[in-house]
Amino acid sequence: MKVSNSDALKYGFTGFILSFAALPLYIATPSIYQLQSGLTLTTIGFILMLVRLVDAFTDPFFGRFIDKTKGHKFLLWLKPSIVILAFSLYFLLNPPNFLNTKFSVIVWMITFTLLVSITSGIGLLSFQSWVISWTNNAEQQNKLISAREIFSLFGVILASLLITLNLNHFMSIVIVIISFIAILFLKSLNNQNLYQNSSKLGNFSWFSILNKKTSKFFIIFALNALANSIPAILFLFFYRDVLFIDDSLGGILLVSYFICAAIS
Repeated sequence: MKVSNSDALKYGFTGFILSFAALPLYIATPSIYQLQSGLTLTTIGFILMLVRLVDAFTDPFFGRFIDKTKGHKFLLWLKPSIVILAFSLYFLLNPPNFLNTKFSVIVWMITFTLLVSITSGIGLLSFQSWVISWTNNAEQQNKLISAREIFSLFGVILASLLITLNLNHFMSIVIVIISFIAILFLKSLNNQNLYQNSSKLGNFSWFSILNKKTSKFFIIFALNALANSIPAILFLFFYRDVLFIDDSLGGILLVSYFICAAIS
């Protein structure tokens, strides 16, 4: 099946919002809840670590549910997850003034951080798996993946710039608007039939995931995720409290970081 340039761009645009929304969760959130709400970095770090641990259990379950869904399973999960993700991120980045106790702030942060993380995971699972079921032609799959990665890169760069400029409220509004544009694009792809894979769905078991063959991979993946998350989370504090440079220069540094990462 040949994928048109229009369909590839409509598909890839969703990568923009998923990458655009993922970055503020780990870069903007620590700064917002430390400076505005008075939480310690220890508390914020513990909450973010808890969320990642929850993801380790929710992602396989939701992946299983997506596999079992009848009809256009990827769109059925992708469209609502994008909307919930956008509004959850809006509330996460804009904690209300009536949260006058640390306990209420923590509850608010945990609730919307979990919603953002879980819906982002569901969206990514649906979005990335769709390519394999769209077509079995490797060249056409690469076309879809290329569109996805280009839009994802633009999303990361724009989000990093807005974060360092402290435009969190503006960014959260942009995310909500972009989510509805993405829904319109996805609705126009409803007529795309799914390629039927001949492989049968096996029984899910944690023992099939955690075994001798995969344990080393999980250890390496965990260390890699830890190494990547430390500079990302601490970057805002580094250029403000150590380098003592203004937000515009900090934005240039963060954008340069992601551009160099993409090139490498």
